[in-house]
Amino acid sequence: MSSVAPSPRVGGAAVGLPDGVYLAPAGRRFVAFLIDAVVPQLLALISLLVLALGGPVWIAVILWLLVVAWLLVLVWMYGKLAAGPGMRLMGLQVVGLHNGRPIGLGRAFLRGLVLAVLDDVPVALIVMVVMMWMHPRRQGWHDLLADSVVIEARPLAPPQPGETRDPRVWLRRLIARPAAPAHQQQPAVQAPAARQAIEAGPVPPQPQYQDLYQPHQGYPPPVQTPPPVQTPPPVQTQSPVQPDPQPEPDQATRVQAAAAEVPSTPAPPPNVGWAVVLDDQREIPITRLTLFGRNPQPRPGEDDAQLIKVVDEARTVSKTHVAVNVDSRGVFVADRGSTNGSAVTDPRGVYNLIAAEQPVRLPGEGYVISFGNHHLRLVRH
Repeated sequence: MSSVAPSPRVGGAAVGLPDGVYLAPAGRRFVAFLIDAVVPQLLALISLLVLALGGPVWIAVILWLLVVAWLLVLVWMYGKLAAGPGMRLMGLQVVGLHNGRPIGLGRAFLRGLVLAVLDDVPVALIVMVVMMWMHPRRQGWHDLLADSVVIEARPLAPPQPGETRDPRVWLRRLIARPAAPAHQQQPAVQAPAARQAIEAGPVPPQPQYQDLYQPHQGYPPPVQTPPPVQTPPPVQTQSPVQPDPQPEPDQATRVQAAAAEVPSTPAPPPNVGWAVVLDDQREIPITRLTLFGRNPQPRPGEDDAQLIKVVDEARTVSKTHVAVNVDSRGVFVADRGSTNGSAVTDPRGVYNLIAAEQPVRLPGEGYVISFGNHHLRLVRH
């Protein structure tokens, strides 16, 4: 008797997700959609039958109110709990692609609204399903608009520093594009207080706090009292005190003192020793601008760039997809306006998208750069 092998799980760096995060299987995702959609469809059908058979109107009104209540519950559960009834039964979640957290009420409402409109237009729904199946992370139009991804249920990622649920911040992040190419980007604007302090130069030495204190003008001047006359004490002749002999340091103390005198090995410069390891185990030294893609091409002024071709039969990688470079501060990466985008996963597993043409600094080794169905891991020798 033959047995059907289960389909392999898709996830991790192969699709630009942290390790241990897997995409939702298509079958379970479809069943979850049916569970969420069958309740309002059934209630609406019953209300239409009541009206068609001449039943009481108030029953139809109550049924439609139940439909609205069910949809609000879905928005709340997807926005706050990362899963509606169907996905909870199927062991799935809808989380933000960039942080692995619940997407919030605003994005959950927008995602559900797009899905409801597509549900009423069968042709558009079929087109979206086909495009979603071809997408490396199985994201439909509703997921792309809400910046969400459907995954197998797992513990939610912890909140990140500076995380906000303000929909305006999310909208700015979604549509943000740099005003100039990466090589023309201006340095980050410093805070006004910090900028003023830098422009003012070194801080002059301040007087002691006693000199800064000035009595209030309304207080009367203190009464001056003459100091009491003191007689000097008699002089006593004492024998000189001999210092106690210091004990000889033991061997451990001498070893520690000698080790402290040995100069420490200087750290390597920030622009030396970096490399990236591709998912095909090729190791590429990063000593200058390095471009990765199916057929990478340099821009004007980048004639000395290192060009690395990536074999991608699924065509999830653009011709010139991502750029990695190094300078006096270390390694940085930038997406070259690719079709499927790029992302960076830090050593803790926190996942962040890279805005097109926006350089991102990588503080150290262990970072993973995902692009299409491929990834690079940053190392240092």
